[in-house]
Amino acid sequence: MRRPYGYLIFGVSNDTHRFVGTNFNYLNLKQGNEEFTNWLERLLNPRINVTFHTIKYSEICNVVVVEIPSAFGFPVRFKGQAYIRIGSSKKRLEDVPGAQKALWNALDNIDFEQATAIRQDLHFDKVKMIAERKHIPFHKKDLETLCFKNRSGMFNNLGYLFSDENEIIVKFAVYDEHINFKVKKEFSGSWLMMLDQVLEYADLYNTTSARVIGSDHTRTELRSYPEPSLRENICNAFCHLELRAPSNIKIEFFVDHCEIASPGPLFYTTLKEVMKGRQSFRNPGIIKVLNHFDYIENYATGFKKTEIAYLPYDYKPEYIASEHFFTVILPNLNYYNGLKDNVVESVVENVVENDMKRRLKEIERKIIDIIRDDEYISAFKIATELSISSRTVQRYLKRLQDKCIIIRIGGDKGGHWKIKE
Repeated sequence: MRRPYGYLIFGVSNDTHRFVGTNFNYLNLKQGNEEFTNWLERLLNPRINVTFHTIKYSEICNVVVVEIPSAFGFPVRFKGQAYIRIGSSKKRLEDVPGAQKALWNALDNIDFEQATAIRQDLHFDKVKMIAERKHIPFHKKDLETLCFKNRSGMFNNLGYLFSDENEIIVKFAVYDEHINFKVKKEFSGSWLMMLDQVLEYADLYNTTSARVIGSDHTRTELRSYPEPSLRENICNAFCHLELRAPSNIKIEFFVDHCEIASPGPLFYTTLKEVMKGRQSFRNPGIIKVLNHFDYIENYATGFKKTEIAYLPYDYKPEYIASEHFFTVILPNLNYYNGLKDNVVESVVENVVENDMKRRLKEIERKIIDIIRDDEYISAFKIATELSISSRTVQRYLKRLQDKCIIIRIGGDKGGHWKIKE
């Protein structure tokens, strides 16, 4: 139990268990016109990285060792059929109900993060980009430090999750008052880069209202979702989801609220304990990595911070812990205040022009500095320098143009930028 691999050995006597050698050569073996290893991999579901090793046991004796990664979540099937070995015989899993139940219970207890990844050709360029941007060292040895590899040196699922090759997606949507899509986006790739991008998008849609109150015309600025409620709950979803669930994290902005839904029930805890700050680690590896890169503090304070952020307001967050999901509903303060408060004279998404530069996002300030150094620079080169996508740069450039902070003179080719000081 909890072994990372199982092994088949060709070249050992069944009776005496002595090494007798084998002529089995998987490299020359074919099934029809197909190479044996390709044929085997194609018929396994899910596909796992079965590896063959020929070992010279003595001068006249070779053995072949087949290394098979452990299953996680559900059994691996061959030609659609799962098998189990009982004693020296092989049986179909469905024909042995007792063994089937025991196997499912065992698979449920296997640590997903530490199970060997199906893919081993992994790259971490996105993690490196973020590390450089945050001035956090990230070298080859950190693959072991951050537990991206198991004891045998193979990448595990935690490593896969943070690699550029990760295919698990996160869904992001913004709706109008009729629940029609205004924005519909799916993020994929390195878990770290996805979190970075989702937080950026969420901040973009966490609009600010300028409210003029009372006879003295005092102006108060109010964000739709008070800091740091949005960030904390998105980070929590990225930390505590059930990665084996057949669903995805969903972050949805409705007119009157935001919903952050994370697949999986609460893990060995209750909602009451969670609200008191009790920690429960479904994915300790993810928590370690996000803490290392300064996205979280690992003190289970996210819900407390959310509650404190909403203390001054009448509308409070709602938490729904179901059998399959954990959902946080954050009320949009500007929506509700706009409906009930008759002293609101104006609601605007940005502060007035005199305050614009004070409220520029950090990334916008960086873009302005880059343009100031090279007014002919392209959006692609800006994206490369900031380690973000070209599409993200284009979005920020448009925002800066809409605010009349920068203007484009000439076309995309041959033109240049001008900063309006």
